[in-house]
Amino acid sequence: MSDPGDLTQLLAQLRTSTARARQASAAYVQQAREIRESAARERLRTRSERDEALRTLQTRARSGELGEQMRRIAVRVDEGDASWADVFRARDTSPEALALRETVGRAGEEWRRSHAAPDAPEGDAAGPPDPSVRGR
Repeated sequence: MSDPGDLTQLLAQLRTSTARARQASAAYVQQAREIRESAARERLRTRSERDEALRTLQTRARSGELGEQMRRIAVRVDEGDASWADVFRARDTSPEALALRETVGRAGEEWRRSHAAPDAPEGDAAGPPDPSVRGR
């Protein structure tokens, strides 16, 4: 049979190991909570910024400052016939939304062309990857 002193020592080691594992587990749980809370705050901040940008867009569009096409879209949004998400996600098929998406697409293409590297292949606005930059 084993020496009782050996068993007592093993039991003490087991208790110490268990206490350390509990402490580590509690620390990991606390870190996970902090990460989750930080992510929730970031989502809220991002949502608030997006909502503010949409309110500004709606106000400027409604006033006519952004043109007649945008004013008509703002009226549709005010009346509940569409949302800005519908407009930009192509769920709104009104003539104004179609025209806006076409205009935005042309503007995006012009921007890509104007910012293309001189030796970039056709359709590659970014140009060839820079070999000094990792991860591309």
